[in-house]
Amino acid sequence: MAFVTFENGLRAVCSEKTGSNVCSVVVHINGGCQSEKNNQSGLTEYVSRLLLRGTKNYPTREALLNYAKLHGIILKTHASRECLTISAVCTNETLSWAVELLAEIIFDYRFNETT
Repeated sequence: MAFVTFENGLRAVCSEKTGSNVCSVVVHINGGCQSEKNNQSGLTEYVSRLLLRGTKNYPTREALLNYAKLHGIILKTHASRECLTISAVCTNETLSWAVELLAEIIFDYRFNETT
């Protein structure tokens, strides 16, 4: 298992499972609904839904999900008490596309009320 902490505090953990053609990439954000104040109730769940609404290169939910489907990537978000996660399940061959897509969702998101 490899563990790396980048200068900006982002941590990456890589764990290889040999003998499988399927892999997953997960962005795990600490601080789920247990971190919400009373006037923020539901914020974690709301953000989890917004994450798949669009990015700079894929400005609508449909465009984003169509790109993922075209490359055999299954995108999911999950909000829990402890964290917010977004995951991409794919084949080993499409791993680089999955990583790039998750990076775009996290760092270059775009959404509005009509998407």
